Parts: sequence; C-alpha cells; structure tokens
Amino acid sequence: MSTKPVYAVVPSTRQDVLDIIRTEKYLALPVVKKGTKMLVGIITAEDLIRKQSEIQTAVLMTRDPITVHPDDTLRVLIKKIFEYQHRRYPVVNENNELVGIVTITDIRNKILAKYQINRLIEEFLPPYAVLTWEEMPIPVAAEQMRLGKVKMMPVVNTELKVTGILTYYDFLKVIEVVDKEKTVQVQSFGEGEPGSWDSNVILMIASKEITLPTLPVKAAMETSPITAYKGNNVTEVAKKMKRYDIDALPVVDSEGALLSIIKDSDLIYALK
Repeated sequence: MSTKPVYAVVPSTRQDVLDIIRTEKYLALPVVKKGTKMLVGIITAEDLIRKQSEIQTAVLMTRDPITVHPDDTLRVLIKKIFEYQHRRYPVVNENNELVGIVTITDIRNKILAKYQINRLIEEFLPPYAVLTWEEMPIPVAAEQMRLGKVKMMPVVNTELKVTGILTYYDFLKVIEVVDKEKTVQVQSFGEGEPGSWDSNVILMIASKEITLPTLPVKAAMETSPITAYKGNNVTEVAKKMKRYDIDALPVVDSEGALLSIIKDSDLIYALK
C-alpha cells in the first residue's frame, strides 16, 4: 500500500476536488474530516461528471467506502476486489483513520509485473468491449460509458482501427464551468386565515455547474494508444501497463483492428 495517500477533505467544494485530481492525476480520492484523518467517504472523477449541479464534496462523495486494514492479507484484498470491483481501497486503522491506500495498480506493478505468469491474456479477455467513434460528441460518449458501466473506452475510426482511448480523466480536461440561474417559487404564509397559503415569493438562485462541450471525442482522447495482442501473457501485459502507467490496453489483431480491451483488473484473475 501507499502510506502517503492523497485525499480530499470535508467540508470542501467540487472545485477543490477537481484541482487535486487535475494536479495529482488520481481518478478517486479518499475523503477525510477536515483537521483529522477520520475516513468519511471516497470521491471519484465519475462523481464529478455524473452530478454536474452538485457543489459540496459531502454530497458528491460515496459514504462508508469499502476499506481494508494494514494487517489484512493479499488474499483478503483480492477477495474484496472480486466482490466489489473497485480499483482503490482506503486502508484504515482500528479507529477508522486513514493510514494508506492500496490499488489494483499496486498489485499489477508489485506482483503481476514482477513474477512470471505465463497464462495468456486471451483467457481473461471480457466477452465484449464498449467502444466509441472518434467523431462522437463528448457528452454522448460520456453517456455510452455510463450505460456500458465502464471507466474507459477504445476509440476507433471509420475503418474500425484503434486511434485512441478515452477515460474519465480526459473528460475532466475539457469540462466547462458555467453560471446557471434557477427560478424557485416559494409559497409563504400571509396574514389571512391561519395555515392558508396566500402569497408567493420568487427566488433567483445562482450556481455554478459543470458541463461537457460538444466537441468530438478525438479532441479529448489519448492518442496513439499502447496496444496488446491476445497471444501476450499476463506478465508481458502487466509490464507494459507499468512502463506506460496505464490501466488498460486495447487488444488488436495483426492489422490493428480492435478485438477487445484488457484491464489490469482483468489480469488480477490470474491470481485466483
């Protein structure tokens, strides 16, 4: 585990979290109570995209995240990964204080890429891949990711050749903050009979919301993606992911056509 986790605090705002994510390039952050190390939640880049009108971190975050303890074994961690399918697990002590964080990336780099595992990745390829077209408007691609329940997508051209890969971090690079004004009508008690509603108050509430521009996906995606072949073994692919610091590789045939996508979380099954 990392013993110096980057974290957000409450109270804070969406912009505070966004600044940390953009600087540190972590797509999820543990959240602690300000002035303490008491873990109260976890917040992700996906939360920022999905809840565009929310501002407060306390509302955006997920409360009571799945955690592990410093003395838990690797077997316990892997069991939780299989069960909950999260990438990151805050590490807490007996007082629920944040003392570290452990991720699938840690397992990939320190085990899968270190010890020779000759099983072919073909064995662990998902049965399908959610992909998008490079000219697809970014908001539509974001909806594809939501409906497909994926965190990243290969991007293809009209010849179905892989030209990029798209993640939630790419969305954060292009989001726009816009001023919104909402009209709210509130009924209030007047001077008539007790309990009667006989006057209206119109409130104008100003807020800042985030929105995704209608640019094509190719304006935000990572270009020239690193790829893999189904005949590669687990350790070869884990080493490539470690070298380029990426979580997933499009799997292509000899002509560059997309076959699937392999994530480091898929490779974890080689340890089962």
